[in-house]
Amino acid sequence: MYDEIVDKGGLIISEYPVGTEGLPWNFPQRNRIISALSNAVVIVEGDLQSGAMITARFAIKQSKPLFALPGPIDSPQSNGPNILIKSGVGELLVSVNDVLEKIGEGKQVNLNLNNSRREEDRLTEKQKNIYKYIDSYSRSFDNLLKESKLTTQELLCELSILELKGFIEKTTEGGYVSVS
Repeated sequence: MYDEIVDKGGLIISEYPVGTEGLPWNFPQRNRIISALSNAVVIVEGDLQSGAMITARFAIKQSKPLFALPGPIDSPQSNGPNILIKSGVGELLVSVNDVLEKIGEGKQVNLNLNNSRREEDRLTEKQKNIYKYIDSYSRSFDNLLKESKLTTQELLCELSILELKGFIEKTTEGGYVSVS
């Protein structure tokens, strides 16, 4: 994987010498670096003792904006984000705009990661299914949930990706519209 990352122009940052195995006890140091290099940290899921929560603790120590996506209360993988929100340590993540506004980017930023024309063929089947329900008129989350037949967590994740790719945006009323 190291060679593949470097061959594609990527960067490897580590406190360990080249060739050091990725062993579990090395992960906290990696998470500290990830947090340090990030403008904000978003915790999507993880139990209280997970790597995601280690990263969240580093974000707090480093004074990084920390966001959490709530999940089902009966899922152990939601314990981490839910407790961050409940304790007030992590901000509730409702939209990608929450992160952009916190880091000072606002709505003027378009995170088109491919630097190419926006085309629907860059979307997964789930994303295409959701996108077909969204047009220039605001669609509520509840309507999209019924029409897409996805779980709440799946829909939140896919809507966030569609926002990041520049296909949709969240309205001030909480609905979603297509970006023309």
